Amino acid sequence: MTNEDRRPDDPGRLTLDDLLRLGEAPSAPPRDPQLARRRRRGAIVSALVVVTVLALVAGYVGIALTAPVAMPAAVTRDPVVSQPPAVRMIVPEAGVTGIRISGGDDYLGDAPRWR
Repeated sequence: MTNEDRRPDDPGRLTLDDLLRLGEAPSAPPRDPQLARRRRRGAIVSALVVVTVLALVAGYVGIALTAPVAMPAAVTRDPVVSQPPAVRMIVPEAGVTGIRISGGDDYLGDAPRWR
């Protein structure tokens, strides 16, 4: 039974010829030199574009990273703070009153002032 005797929809059995053909490498299609030249030219142009872009990026990065940078300069001055008037607190005469000012330990001490 050869391939010609088999129907297209019937897988059938493999013949000796079919088994021998399985080990053969498929033949390559005929090469068109015009097409090969065109593909080679396209590959060369693409490679040149990629190399050019990479060279430009590398050059820019090299220049940007080695550019001299001026030292920072700042002009500072102490702020002028006006002294506010002293606070007058009125506390009741009867009872005990304690005063504690947060951040005022330098002025009042640690213990609250009792009257």
